[in-house]
Amino acid sequence: MLIEDLVNEIHQDLREQGHVDTKVNIHRVLASFVDALSKNVSVGAEIRIAHLGTFRLKVQKPRAYFNVATNSTLMSEERFRVKFTPAKALKDKLPKSRTDLVLYTENKNKEPSK
Repeated sequence: MLIEDLVNEIHQDLREQGHVDTKVNIHRVLASFVDALSKNVSVGAEIRIAHLGTFRLKVQKPRAYFNVATNSTLMSEERFRVKFTPAKALKDKLPKSRTDLVLYTENKNKEPSK
């Protein structure tokens, strides 16, 4: 899903709830959210969002890998990764199997009955 798709979905949900907001404003809010999340996680802050999950910085230790072209073993550098742990509320909403996922996407793409 692209950011534009997410903006459209949020815009539609807000309109159904009777709120009037422009897609531009929704896009700005999402961009600000992602920017703030990135800045805080990059300095080591743990960000917990209720019903969504926790974002944290994780150190990936150096690893040995084999370069076939040179026939030598090299070491990768230590890296930082963002780790996301989903909240229980999000886990409960996830499909239990691939079949459930296929059914969900098929139902979501159907035209709403009038």
